[in-house]
Formats: sequence, C-alpha cells, structure tokens
Amino acid sequence: MVRLFKRKKMYYADFKTHGKRKRISLDVTNKEAAQKLAGRLELEVAQSGFGILEKEKMRFDEFCTKFLEWSDANHSNWTHKGYKYAIEGVFVPQWGRQPLRSICREDIEEFKAQRAICVKAATVNKDIRYLKAIFNRAVHLRILQENPVKGIRALRQNQRHGRHLEQVEISKVVLAAGEYRPLIITALNTGLRAGELFNLRWADVDFEEKIIRLTNRPEWHTKNYKDRLIPMTELLFDVLNAHRSSQTQQSDLVFSRKNGRKLCDIRSLLKHIEEETGIEHFTLHDLRRTFASHLVFGNAPITAVQELLGHKHIATTMQYTRTAHEHLKSAVEKISYGKADHLGTNVAHSGSIDPEVLRRLSAKLLNDNAGDRNRTGTSITERGILSPLRLPISPLRQLVKREEVTLVRGGRQGSMRRW
Repeated sequence: MVRLFKRKKMYYADFKTHGKRKRISLDVTNKEAAQKLAGRLELEVAQSGFGILEKEKMRFDEFCTKFLEWSDANHSNWTHKGYKYAIEGVFVPQWGRQPLRSICREDIEEFKAQRAICVKAATVNKDIRYLKAIFNRAVHLRILQENPVKGIRALRQNQRHGRHLEQVEISKVVLAAGEYRPLIITALNTGLRAGELFNLRWADVDFEEKIIRLTNRPEWHTKNYKDRLIPMTELLFDVLNAHRSSQTQQSDLVFSRKNGRKLCDIRSLLKHIEEETGIEHFTLHDLRRTFASHLVFGNAPITAVQELLGHKHIATTMQYTRTAHEHLKSAVEKISYGKADHLGTNVAHSGSIDPEVLRRLSAKLLNDNAGDRNRTGTSITERGILSPLRLPISPLRQLVKREEVTLVRGGRQGSMRRW
C-alpha cells in the first residue's frame, strides 16, 4: 500500500518493499499527478519490486551507458563500435541529460532534419537505425511503453549500381598492385571481404583439397558468424603456393606487413592503384563485386554465388549482380522478335510469320485506328503513336484489299480507305 503525504507543496510516497520502508519524493505539486504516480508505483511494487520512479527519472545518457554495456556483450566488435561512435559523438550531445521519457517523435524528426543539413542521407538513415535500436531496448526493459522512432521514415537515397571491373581493368589493377599482387588476385578469385583477407591464415588454406576454409575463432569471426568453403582456382592455387614460398617473415597470416604484423589499412595501395589505372574511387570491395558479377556472367546459380559470398539473404546477393549492364543487354537481344528485320519488309518474305496472321493484325490495327478517330476526331496515326509502324505497311498492302469505312467526325459523315 502506497501512502501519499505532502511537505512544502511537494508530494511524497510512503511504502514498503522487500521488508523495508521507503519514502521518496514524487517531484510533483499536483494532487492528481501524485495519485497517478502512486498508483503506478503500487503496481510496480506488487509485481516486481521497487524501481518505477527510477525509470521515470532516468536520463538519456544514463540509459545509453547501460545500452553500451549490453551492446558490448551481445554485438560484434564492429557493431558495438558503431553504436559507441553514434552515442558519444551524436546522440549524447543532442539529448545528454534530458529524461529518456521526454524524447518524443517530434524531437526525432527535428534531429533528422538538422542532421541532414551537414551529413549525407545514408548517414542520417544509419543514425535513425541506431536510435531505433536504442529505444527498442528501452521498450524491452519496460522503461518506455512505445518507441518514439517508430514510424520515422528514412530519407531518400540515390540507388547507385555497384561497380565491377572488366577484363582490361582487372589486368591493370593486378599489374599496379606490385608486391601486394597475391592479395589482389586472392580477392578477385574468392570475393573475400577486407576483414576476411586480413585475417586469413595459412591453416585456413588447404592445398591438398584446393579449398579455403573460413572458420570462426575466439579472436575473430566472419560477418555473419558463418563458416564457409571457397574452392581455389588454378591461378589462385599457383599464386598462393608461390607466395608461401617467398614469405620471409614468420607469420601464420597469409597477408601481413614486412614485420609479420597483421594488415589493417591499405589505403596507400588503393590510392596507388587508382593513380596507375585511372579507376576513380577504387576500393577493395570492388574486387568482391567483380568476383560476384563475373560468376553471374558465367551462368553460375545465384544460390551458389550467395554461398560463396557468405550472404545471409539472397536479396543482398542480387545487389552485386545488378552491375551486369552489357550482359543484360545481350540477354535481351536473344529475343527472336526483338530484331529489326522482324519489323521491316523482310517479315512478309522470310516466312517467319504467317501472312494470314499479318492480315489479321493489320485489320485489327486499322479498326482500332478508325474507332479511336470516331472518339477523338484524330486518328492514332495522325498523333504519331503508330508512326513507327508505317514502314512495314507496304508489304501488308499486298495482302489485304481496300475497303471503304464510314466515319463520323464532328457530326459529318465521311469515308476512308482501310487496307
């Protein structure tokens, strides 16, 4: 039972929890508000013990501290770093000591609009996703009843197709790589992510089976925590064999610095390749996309591409295959009726389409033309919609006879010749 009392215009609550008596300030001077808080406090004490008012007063920065502790234990190192950067660099300066419960949807919308002025839409959308996860955690812990980010729409982003390298560009990149040529060739022949390349060990390379085994370890794991096998091509097998023989430093890593330490940053190499080849904004991920795209060009099943890339969802794999512009064009050109001569004068003479079919087609088109003219006073041909079909009309005229068609235009009767 929670008892209310008043001191110096402020309401207090008096109750017992876990055998101990507690008196706390409700921080309100209005009796109705105090009674409402007392009712919620009594329910909380009866169900799970005291704690509701601490949740009421919890500040945003205090909850973010607890969220980061939970994130460190439940998320990957990369994901945790993303949350930490966003919280410490963006969210806490924005809402710091503000009560968590006071942040509403209007505050989020205002933040989104202000943030969009100084950063790209993709960054704003990522911040919104982080905020949504933070408040979802608060809802899960019953600190909040509803997520204020729910219903906030993401900003529009330009959907750009990813880039893949053609054969000529691949040769240029390999030649420009210099001493890092084995790394570039491995990326082109396996589609490994940067982190997977930098953490690849010789123990993961099976030269007898000609397979690379990516396995999770206590100090490192794949992006989706999923082990996978990648067969080696003949070129990759020879390159890695030669690379292992030429390594001078003692290291269990396939690719490392001259002192044997792990690679972490190859921006200088990527910049050098960009200058030598003329490929703007070249990244290591372009090689992964090239691997996926050329697999699709070679008619590899999309499920096999998904397995080799280590994607959890097939939709992610499809994003890598949208770069095949020329191959899509060549695929469309295989349609038999898509060729120019099938619309020209050769149609009637080649025998590929029956003349009777052409006669019926022409009669239908002209019927539609006449009907449309009755409704609008202007024929389709006069408006230019059927102008591309004028070329093949000549052979059609030999197949159908002239007919007089009565037309009504502006209340007057007239006639036209229909072929």
